[in-house]
Amino acid sequence: MDKLEIMLKAISEKKGENIKIIDVREQTTVCNYFIVASAKNFSAVKAMYDNVCDKMKKENIYPRSSDGYSQAKWIAGDFEDIIVHLFYHETRCLYQFDALWAEGENVTDYVD
Repeated sequence: MDKLEIMLKAISEKKGENIKIIDVREQTTVCNYFIVASAKNFSAVKAMYDNVCDKMKKENIYPRSSDGYSQAKWIAGDFEDIIVHLFYHETRCLYQFDALWAEGENVTDYVD
């Protein structure tokens, strides 16, 4: 199983909602993909991120950096070629992050 699939499954296991993969290879050199997901409470947002980190640790992969964990409104984790953006539902609606990066067919819905 590849890194992207492991992360997606980890988010799904913790009831991540509206999970999307955004291919940003044509838009930035920062990474290849964004994974975007949300949850209805702050504890669930943290649980998604913790599960991603736990699964990646088993693969000997660690985030280069992360931000937002303490408040859990928007947690961003940089795993080099993939950046995970996990939102509290209302925060995701407010910032419309998905729309900022959507350019036609570069967004894929994840269905487990």
